[in-house]
Amino acid sequence: MHLLALSGGWPGALIAQQIFRHKTVKEEFRQVFWITVAANVIALIVVVSPLRQVLVSALWGLPN
Repeated sequence: MHLLALSGGWPGALIAQQIFRHKTVKEEFRQVFWITVAANVIALIVVVSPLRQVLVSALWGLPN
């Protein structure tokens, strides 16, 4: 389930989790889930940022 959330399905997973009350109590699952959400948000920011090339260069040490 975490792989689906990490691949971009976290909004649906969050809605389903609340509707069906599934995995809402298990703290370890919730922590990993929110880490996948954060990873998706950071990736989205990098992709749509006008500074994308600078960020990619800084992260991977590539020349501009």
